[in-house]
Parts: sequence; structure tokens; C-alpha cells
Amino acid sequence: MFVSVYSVNYSQDLYYNCEPITEQTYSVGQNPNVYFDWNISGGGTITSGFGTNQITVQWNEIVGSYNISVYAIENGCFGEISTYSVSIEECTEASIFIPNAFSPNGDSFNEYFKVAIDGAINYKLTIWNRWGQLVFETNDPLIGWDGNYNGEKSQQDVYTYRVLFSDSYGEQSQFGFVTLIR
Repeated sequence: MFVSVYSVNYSQDLYYNCEPITEQTYSVGQNPNVYFDWNISGGGTITSGFGTNQITVQWNEIVGSYNISVYAIENGCFGEISTYSVSIEECTEASIFIPNAFSPNGDSFNEYFKVAIDGAINYKLTIWNRWGQLVFETNDPLIGWDGNYNGEKSQQDVYTYRVLFSDSYGEQSQFGFVTLIR
């Protein structure tokens, strides 16, 4: 006899903006003639649903990778339905350093206004002049502003910047000022 194969469904990710979700529901397709045998390779405890097509797991906050396996027993046949891998990762905050001045004058020092950032994704840097005109924009943290706008040197002045990025804690935004020194 052949035992039907189902995939494991889950209710939500274990972390949302680094806030732990310690209780999680997992399920497979329902079949009244099947006894479901769930196993966890560690990191959590099944708190309800033994033998049914849906279980609730209480997860520890121990960093690691764990497997949830579910087997079906139908009319004496024993077959693996599915294995689902769960990763509990450490939340990390991006480290960021933003200079407050730069001097693109050809002396090979501080030629670019560039944000030093680590541990971030979805990075975006925008810079405006005092009249609110966008003078620079990049999505690459390795690219900095050289002090030019439309191929011309921008004047010595104070400019406004905005850095957008995401880290384990969600979307972040920082505003500030940078002085261009000629």
C-alpha cells in the first residue's frame, strides 16, 4: 500500500524583527485514516497534536538548525511524509559609521563621502543640497559621493544625507549632515 506524501506547512517565521515567536504550528494534509508520528531533532518540544495532522511546538531560543519529521501510518504501512528544517539564528544589529565631513580636493585623503556599514541589507544613501535638490544616490555601500553633481564640482557647503538599510531588527533610517570642504 502507498502512503500519500504531504509537505509540512507552518504558521509563521520563528523571528519577526528579532522578536522571538516561541510557539509555532506545523501541519500536513488531513486524512482521517492516518496516524501521524512527528519527531523533532532538538531545540523544541511538541506541546499538542500528537498523532494528528497538526502539532504545536514550543521552541527554545537556542541558536541552531533543527529538523521536524512527520511519518504516516496507514493500514499498517509506515512511510515518511516530509522533513522540514528550522533555523534559529542570532539577531544582529548593523554597525554603521557616518563621517561628518569630506574633502574631495585631489590629495587622496577623504576624497569620498562614504558610509562604513556592516551587517546590513537593502542599503540606500541619498544626499541633498540646502535647496532640497537630490545630488547623489546609491544602493551600493561600496560607492561614495565624490562631491560632484551632474559632472560639476558641488560648492563647499553642508549637505543633508539619509541612509536607509535593513538588519535583523527591521528597517532602519538615519538622517544627518555632512560638510563638503574644498
